[in-house]
Amino acid sequence: MLRIYICTQCGSTRIVSNNHDSSCLVCNKPMSRAPITYEKYIGFDRTQREEFIKNWLNKLEGE
Repeated sequence: MLRIYICTQCGSTRIVSNNHDSSCLVCNKPMSRAPITYEKYIGFDRTQREEFIKNWLNKLEGE
């Protein structure tokens, strides 16, 4: 199963399998698993993806 991860440091995204390292390829920081399915995420256009990432990072900051 593929999962979406978002870097809490720089906001880059990565699609990884269950057994794959989820470190950011841009800044090498740990990434957070996003609460969205792969299928739904790839159905988003660029604007929707950017909005989702922004909202998810804002939610993480509030925790």
